[in-house]
This record gives sequence, structure tokens and C-alpha cells, in this order.
Amino acid sequence: MRARVLVLTSTLGIVGVVASACTSTPPVAVFHVPPGPSRLIPLAEDVPVLTARLHALGDNGANVVVQGNTVVVGGGGRLPAPKSFFVRTGHLTFRPVLCGAPAYVASPTVAATGHLPSCGSDYVLSSENLAVSPFTANPSHDVPPDPSFAAYLSTPVSGDDSSATELLPVGGRYPRVVVGPAQMDGSTIRTAQPQLPQRAEPWVVYCRLTSYGARQWDKTAQASFHQYLAIDLDGEVLSAPLIQPNQAAFTSFEGMVQISGTFNQMTSRQLAALLVSGPLPAPLTP
Repeated sequence: MRARVLVLTSTLGIVGVVASACTSTPPVAVFHVPPGPSRLIPLAEDVPVLTARLHALGDNGANVVVQGNTVVVGGGGRLPAPKSFFVRTGHLTFRPVLCGAPAYVASPTVAATGHLPSCGSDYVLSSENLAVSPFTANPSHDVPPDPSFAAYLSTPVSGDDSSATELLPVGGRYPRVVVGPAQMDGSTIRTAQPQLPQRAEPWVVYCRLTSYGARQWDKTAQASFHQYLAIDLDGEVLSAPLIQPNQAAFTSFEGMVQISGTFNQMTSRQLAALLVSGPLPAPLTP
């Protein structure tokens, strides 16, 4: 059997046939470092992250090495995930949801990419406006999306800034949401495990945090008690849960975080692999 080879290369690298330990075979996939400051990040910094992603998906025989301007991943069989999985940055943040926003509608008077306005007082998704009742586990007040955001485009993935207020698509009750600066990131995740709930709902990912992360998560969640908290991965809101709506008072999460969404078995495994491996230092494109 021919050994499988994956090549990641910078824009200065020469793409061609790479020899494996056993024989010569064309690369399974080639990725480039996009133009810009990220080109200065050594490709070697991606090696442990890619190795962890491959191992998390069951490819324990994968061997990731740097050869000149390329990163070569060798192993038997085919890649355990599509190309798009390997170019995901994998930057996870937890961000307060400030208000809901409608779908984009072009306006002749408002610049679509201008500075975002503040959420109107009637539209702020505060615990006071939502008036969550622990007896119903739902908001008592239906807070509509803020119409003033209709004329603004969503923040592009390439412009995702965890330190800024951003407008992100989410779907569901609100087509989009306005989120504040990140309160914590995924660097404190110790383990991530995909599971299928007994009620046959979509797959979820259970994360166990480090001791420091558990304290940070409780602090972050308590600040958003009876409010929505967005779980943002690379500028995409995976979910925006309402924090402990069936409880009258906040209680510790004991270092556990559940991420739910429209995941199936494959996508939940890939998400778990991204979370345990951490973000990719040098961004890549196919």
C-alpha cells in the first residue's frame, strides 16, 4: 500500500511530488499561507496542532514534519477529514450577546460597513428585558431584533476581532446577533468529547475545562446569567445558549461546557478535534 502524504506549503515553496518513506506519491492536499503578516509565522508552529487534529480524528499513525518550505503529513490511508478542516483556524471565544439583529437590507443612507451603533434600550438582551422565569425556562418578554442593524453587513470571517463588538450570523430566533468583546477563549479546554444525547437530538460536544478555565467559565457565565452567551468559532456563532434559564440563582458549572447546534456525528468529532488541538498559528488556504 502506498503511504498517504499531505503537503502544506508557503507561497514561497515549490509544489511538486513529495517522496514518502516507502515510495513516491502525489500530495493528497496542498495548502498555502495567505499573503500578509501571517506569512512571517513559521510553518513549524502548525506541526503540533495538525498532529493533534489528526490524532483526535483517529489517525494515530500520522507523522507531521517540516521539509524546507513545506509541512508534510505522512501516514496510511486517506485523510480523516476534508481539506476545509485543516485550514480552520479553530479560535473559540465566549462572547455576550448584546441584542438581536435582522437580516441585512441595503440602505441608500447608511454605509453598510460603517461603525456599528449601540443596541437600543428596548432591544438589549439583558436579564431585565428578557425577564426569564425559572418556572417556564423561557424569557417572559419577547425582545425583537434591533431594526437599526438591518443596514449593516455582518462582520466578515476574515475580520473577526475578539476584542471588538461585532455583528455575526446565527440563525434561529434572530438571523444575526450583536456580540461584545470575548470574555474568555478555548485555551482552557482540557478535553472535548462528542456525544449523542439519549433523546436522539443532534450531537453535542461536552468540554471539560482546566481548573483555571472552570473558574473563568463560572465568572463569565454568571455575568450572563439569564442572558444569551455566544460561542464563537472563527467568526461563526455555533450556538448562543440562554444561561441557566430554569434556575432562580446561578450555580457552578463544575468545569463543564456543552456546545450544541446542528451537529451530526462527523461534524461533532471535527469540532472536538479543533477544540482539543487549539488554534492554528499560521493560517492556511487550500
